[in-house]
Amino acid sequence: MASSMDPETAKMFLQAVEKERELLFTEYNRNPDARLGLAPLYSRNAVIRRPQRQSIGELAVRTAVRATIWETVISLFLAFR
Repeated sequence: MASSMDPETAKMFLQAVEKERELLFTEYNRNPDARLGLAPLYSRNAVIRRPQRQSIGELAVRTAVRATIWETVISLFLAFR
């Protein structure tokens, strides 16, 4: 996608992608066993632990924050068109 953008926009896009990748990497490092509820790769007999469910409010807040981040990123790209 970045290759089809002008250099400045591509740079901003790649920075936003890198920031999101860092967030996902941080979440994974915080709890690598929470891989979609699957048992860890290093143990065949591991007990599958289900992460605590989020309340609907927590889920709504997290979704709203991520949507706001993406809206901001998209508006930045549109501003530099």
